[in-house]
Amino acid sequence: MDLSEQDAVRKSSRLLDRIENRLMSKLFPSGVGVRGKFTAADSIVEAVIREGKVQSYDLFANPNCFDRLRSRLVSSWGAASKRVGLHSFDSLLDHFDDFSLITLISPDLTCDALKLRNHAASRPTPVVMLTHGFSLHTLLHDTFLQLLLSDVQACDSIICTSHASQAAMTQTLAQVCEHFNCEYGTRLKYHGRVDRIPICVDTNTLVPKDKIRSRSKFRLPPDAMVLLFLGRISPLKADLIPLLTVFKDLTKANPDKRLILIIAGSPDEPYTQILKEYVTELGLTKKVRFIFNTPDLDKPALFSAADIFVAPADSLLESFGVAVVEAMSCGLPQVAANWDGYRDTVEDGKTGILVPTMWTRCDQDLAVTGSMFGWEFDHYQTAQSIAMDLSSLKGALQVLIENDTLRQDMSRESRLRAESVFSYSVVARQYEQLSWNLHEIAGTITINKKDVSYDRPSYFDRFSLHASHILKDEQELVLTSLCDEKHGRWLLRSRTSAGEGIEADDTNLILKALDICYDCSTLASSGAHRVAKSITFGDLLAKTASPLEQSLPPAKRAIMWLIKQGYLRLR
Repeated sequence: MDLSEQDAVRKSSRLLDRIENRLMSKLFPSGVGVRGKFTAADSIVEAVIREGKVQSYDLFANPNCFDRLRSRLVSSWGAASKRVGLHSFDSLLDHFDDFSLITLISPDLTCDALKLRNHAASRPTPVVMLTHGFSLHTLLHDTFLQLLLSDVQACDSIICTSHASQAAMTQTLAQVCEHFNCEYGTRLKYHGRVDRIPICVDTNTLVPKDKIRSRSKFRLPPDAMVLLFLGRISPLKADLIPLLTVFKDLTKANPDKRLILIIAGSPDEPYTQILKEYVTELGLTKKVRFIFNTPDLDKPALFSAADIFVAPADSLLESFGVAVVEAMSCGLPQVAANWDGYRDTVEDGKTGILVPTMWTRCDQDLAVTGSMFGWEFDHYQTAQSIAMDLSSLKGALQVLIENDTLRQDMSRESRLRAESVFSYSVVARQYEQLSWNLHEIAGTITINKKDVSYDRPSYFDRFSLHASHILKDEQELVLTSLCDEKHGRWLLRSRTSAGEGIEADDTNLILKALDICYDCSTLASSGAHRVAKSITFGDLLAKTASPLEQSLPPAKRAIMWLIKQGYLRLR
C-alpha cells in the first residue's frame, strides 16, 4: 500500500477502529513472506557440516552464491578438517552419479531436487526436503500437486519441524490427493515419508551474558523487570496489540516493579507505527521500547538483558519459533502461545509457560480470496480469528514477574533443554541417522525412468513452426569474414555478459566449433574477397560434441549461436 492509499484510509475517533480499518485495507507490503526458512536452512547446513561424522560434503548452488558460501565455510562453519566441495547446481545434470551422494537435501519444499534425481540419476538417491511455513494457498497447486505428480519414492522424505506441522503436512497431502482424485478421477498418492526433526540453534554462540553489562549495552535500567518480544513485527506473524493491553494491566498491578517491554525485530510499516500510536494511547511511552534490526551478534546480549521472553504467536505462517529456542539457549524463561511448534519447544512449567489458544471454523468464505486479494489477506483474516487466553497470558507473566526463584529455575532448565534437544550436534545426528536409513531403503528400490512427462517443456516440439527454416544435418555452413586469424573471440563477451546461467562449458563449445570450422576450411584469397570451404551441420556437430548423448543439445546451441552472431552462414 503506497502513501496515497494510506492517507485515503478512513480514520476513526477510536484508535482500535483505526487499527482495524487500516489493516483491513490490505496495507501489508507484498514482499512479506516466510523469511525464517532461510535462517533455518543455513543453520542445518552449518550443523551437519560442523558436527556431522561424514568427512566429505558437496554443496550445490547458484554460482552467484559461491563467494558467500565459501566465506561461511571459512569463517563460521568450521569445516577445515573436512572436504566440502562447492559446485554449480546444474553440474548434477550430467554428473549426478559421479558424486555418489548418500542423500540429496533440498533447503525448501520444491520438486526441483526430485525432478533432477529422476532425470539424471541411474540409481535411487534419497531426496530430503525441508519445510518451514507451508500455509500459502498457492502452494496447494504449485508445490503439493507437483509433488504428488512427481515420481516420489519410499526413500524420499519431507522434514517438518514440530508435531503440529507434521500433522498439518500429512493432512495437506491427504486433502490435495482426495480433492484432486475426486475432481479428476485419478489415483494420486504420496509415496514418501513425512519425518520430524527440529530446527537447531548454535548453543555455543547463543549463551547467557552478564545481565548488568547487557542492560548497559541497550541503555536499560539495572533494576527493571524486562519483558522481551523478538521477531518480525507484523500482524502476519504475531499481533502484539493484545500483548500491549495485557502489559498495561501488569503495570497497574505491579506499581512497585519497574516493568519494561521491549519489542525488537524487523519492522513492517505501517503496522509498527500503529503499535507506537497504541503505546501512546495507553500511556506506556516510557515503559515500551522498540529496538529494530538487531544484528545476530547482539542477540545474546539482548536476550540476557531481559527477564522473560514473550511469544504471542497466532499465525499460520509460524511452524516452529526459532526465536523461542534462541531465548531458551540464552537461559531466558519463555511465556509463549500454545500454538503449533511452540508446544514442542517450550516445556510447560519447566522452561516456561504455555498460554492456551483458541480457534473455530470460520474460513469458509476464504476459498478464493487469496487468489483475488493476495495471501496476506487470507493470513490476516485467519490470524485475527486465532485468540490467546489473555487472562492466562496475564497470569503467566505475573507469576514470573513476582517469583525470582521460579525464573532462575526455568533459566537453568532452558539452557539444559536447548543443549540437549536443539543444539547443532543433536540435530545433525538426527539428519545423519535419517540419511542412512533412507539410503538403506533406496538400496531396495529400482528406478523406472520416464522418458515422457507432462511438465517437460519440449520447446522445439511446441514452437518449431515459429521458425521459417529448420536446420538439417546435411545443411552446409561456411565461415564468414568475421572469422579472421583471431577468430573474433572477443565477441564472445556479448554472450557471457548477456544472460544468467551462461557457463564456461558453453563458451568452450563455441570456441571448439569455431576452431573446427577454421581448421577444416581452406581460405583462398581472391582480390578483396575470401572464399571458405563449407562443412555440414551434421559433421560440425559430430566433431564439436563429446561422445555422450547429452552433449548434443549444448553443441547444437553453440553452432546456432555462431550462425546467429554471423560467424557462420548457410551455403
